Amino acid sequence: MSKHLANFLSTINTLIKRYPKTSFVLFALIIARYAYIVFPLALFGEWVSLDMQWYPTKQLFGLGEFEQAINPYIAYLNGDVFLANGPNYMPLMYYVMFPFGLLEWERAKIAFALCNIALFCGTIFLFARYGTNRAFVYGAGILAVLGYCFGNVIGNAQSAIMIGFFIALAYCFRHKPIILSIALAFVCIKHSFGLPLMLGFFLAGYRREVIAAGVLVALVVCLFSLQTHTSPIEVMKLLSQVNAAHYASGSALGGPSDLFSLSQKLFHNPISPVILIIVAIYISFAWIVYAYKPSEGAIISASIVLSLFTLPHLGYDGYMLFLALLIAKDSYKAFSLPMLALLAITIFIYRGQKLKPYIDSLSATIMQLLNGGGAAHNTRNPLGYEYGRAILYRYVCGICVCVLPTLAPRAKVAAHKARI
Repeated sequence: MSKHLANFLSTINTLIKRYPKTSFVLFALIIARYAYIVFPLALFGEWVSLDMQWYPTKQLFGLGEFEQAINPYIAYLNGDVFLANGPNYMPLMYYVMFPFGLLEWERAKIAFALCNIALFCGTIFLFARYGTNRAFVYGAGILAVLGYCFGNVIGNAQSAIMIGFFIALAYCFRHKPIILSIALAFVCIKHSFGLPLMLGFFLAGYRREVIAAGVLVALVVCLFSLQTHTSPIEVMKLLSQVNAAHYASGSALGGPSDLFSLSQKLFHNPISPVILIIVAIYISFAWIVYAYKPSEGAIISASIVLSLFTLPHLGYDGYMLFLALLIAKDSYKAFSLPMLALLAITIFIYRGQKLKPYIDSLSATIMQLLNGGGAAHNTRNPLGYEYGRAILYRYVCGICVCVLPTLAPRAKVAAHKARI
């Protein structure tokens, strides 16, 4: 069957090469159509750009109704919050958001939605320019816009597309140290992605660039501390308190679909014995990379999936599977076992809404067992599947992505040694 699929992809690729302008126009029309459909979600309805970091930005720079600058972390802890604009990001986010903070709320929603769409198109352009198979890029792009996560990111004014753009920039220009370092610093805006990606690039051999990115992040923290008259250590402490308050509220955790959230559900505390499992997973991942020497694409793609199933994420962050697919394609054939596994998980997350009733029923049973037979917590949405996730997929996905990179790349290492 995979042979027939490979032949089909080859035929599509041949047509794209033969008619590049026509195929590009058709692809652009599909993207424009679905961007047009999801754009209103950022302006009206249940989401209305709830998560856009507009309000903390205005606080930091003393814009609008704020006569002077205030520390958004302290303001949040004191109960001053607008919609879901909780400042649970690294300080660099609020410098990036400065242009949007200059706008009124309604205009900021429009501008940020357009920016997200532009960055999505920019991500596709980067991989197409990088040399990723054009048919695969088009197919992955269409899968992304048809999926649940794309509209969720646009509607909530979330940062996933922006972070994804900088991941693409980092990977496609990884041999340019300055660009890689700056891009990684921007990825660290969302530390639940930044830390695993920094580890991935470090293990892939880009140690100096990772250290330089860490220095840039530290410099921005120092700038933020000067602006808010707090020490850098106090800034990071406040950020951790904001995150702790965010998790304790329950609104940040849709369901136990990552190990960090599972810890919160079971122990009502993100710091628990589950953390030891997370640490063991990352140590195992580092050992696998050291022992089997997988290719760079396999390492970086795996680090994205590691982030998704170990650290706290909601459904819109499943958008990053789009990046994982494009990066993994640099190391694997389209219908190899690792790619098929990753593609199956991506399709399930993007288009698996019809399975929701069955998964909700299963998740309620599982949560009852995990809670000693008592009533499941959050029975309305025990899995957080409305965020596009399920209780087992990230654990299975993480194990597969940790192990599967050891299959194909090992032959490449042997061939490389033979050439030497």
